[in-house]
Amino acid sequence: MSTNFKAFFFALPVAERESFAQQAGTSRGFLNQVAYGNKPIELGLANVIIALANSMGGSITLDDLRLTENAQRQREIIERKKAEAPPAPEDSAPPRQPATEHASAADNREHASSERRESSTAEYSGVVGLGRTLGRRDRDAER
Repeated sequence: MSTNFKAFFFALPVAERESFAQQAGTSRGFLNQVAYGNKPIELGLANVIIALANSMGGSITLDDLRLTENAQRQREIIERKKAEAPPAPEDSAPPRQPATEHASAADNREHASSERRESSTAEYSGVVGLGRTLGRRDRDAER
């Protein structure tokens, strides 16, 4: 069962409240207003508050925070999309590649791009004078 954000926040010592606010990117005074329900907050800040509180042993949910009208609409849309989306099979995700393979793939793309530039330059040089065949990028590369 989730706890009330007000109870969680005011159970923290003042120094921890100050640290909590700093980590959330806001002030302790603003979080006091949020805790009392005087200030509605956007979904982004709400998610940060929830993550911080839960990492400190709290059990805060979006239901414990007063959201702005815009944030409430966003929340409803997100929840509706989650409910409508079919569950993804567990084995459908492609296997992750190690970082070294990504680097070599990038190298291969660069090499292929370089080959295309060279072949297109060679094709044009036979038709048009050499001075007009090289694009700006190719001329800069030669310098």
